[in-house]
Amino acid sequence: MGIFFARIFLTELSETLLSFIKLLRINIMGNINTFTTQDSLDDVVTIDTLHAAHPDLFTKPQISWLLKTRHINGLSNLGAVLKISRKLYIKKSLFVNWFLEQKASDS
Repeated sequence: MGIFFARIFLTELSETLLSFIKLLRINIMGNINTFTTQDSLDDVVTIDTLHAAHPDLFTKPQISWLLKTRHINGLSNLGAVLKISRKLYIKKSLFVNWFLEQKASDS
């Protein structure tokens, strides 16, 4: 049981660190440049915001499920989901690209 919780902790920690690193751009000289433009924050939305913008496409439970299964469906690897203080945020442009690339299976 302890190994299971350690694995969850390490997964959450690595996800948080990757999110932080993606928010920072570090050049070769070691200078840190943070994203400060409003445009990059305009691309970040919550489940409620995404649902309100597209109620005909997604229900809140559908979006929640996609975010909970982000490690399986590829949203995590794509960087479309940010987890900050236990709250999940969506990078809308990456999410939309991922959504449009999905194909129905033949099964």
